[in-house]
Amino acid sequence: MDEKEKKKLSESDICDLFISPAIRNAGWEPMTQIRREVTLTPGPVVVRGNMSSRNKKKKKFADYVLSWEPSVPIGVVEAKDNNVGVGHGMQQALGYANLLEIPSAFSSNGETGPHRANLEDAQRERPRSGRRRPNRLECR
Repeated sequence: MDEKEKKKLSESDICDLFISPAIRNAGWEPMTQIRREVTLTPGPVVVRGNMSSRNKKKKKFADYVLSWEPSVPIGVVEAKDNNVGVGHGMQQALGYANLLEIPSAFSSNGETGPHRANLEDAQRERPRSGRRRPNRLECR
C-alpha cells in the first residue's frame, strides 16, 4: 500500500490493518490480553433544572488496553489515522494510562509509535515491528 492510499484510511482501518496485527505478532493473545475500544469514563453528567443525563459524546475510551492477565492491565495504545503524526495521540494515551493507573502508554498511526513509559518519563520512536512482548512490557 502506498503512502497516498494509506492517508485515505480511517483510524479504524489503521487499527485493523496495521496496529492489531502488530500487537498480535508481538505475542499478545487476542482473547485474553487485548481489549479494543474500552470505555474508561461514561461521560460527564449534564444537569438542567430537575433533569440530568450523560453527555455520551464526551465519554473517554481507549483504542486498546493490553493486559498481562485478565483484569490486570499494563498498557494502553491510542490509535490515530495516518494524516497526523503519532505524537498527536501520545498525550491522550498518557491520560488514559494515568486513569487506569498503568505503567505504559503507546500511540501509533500504523507507521511508527513513540513509546512512553509513565514511570520512566522517557519517550522514543519505535517501528511497528518493535512492539514489546507481554513478558518484557511488564518488567519495564
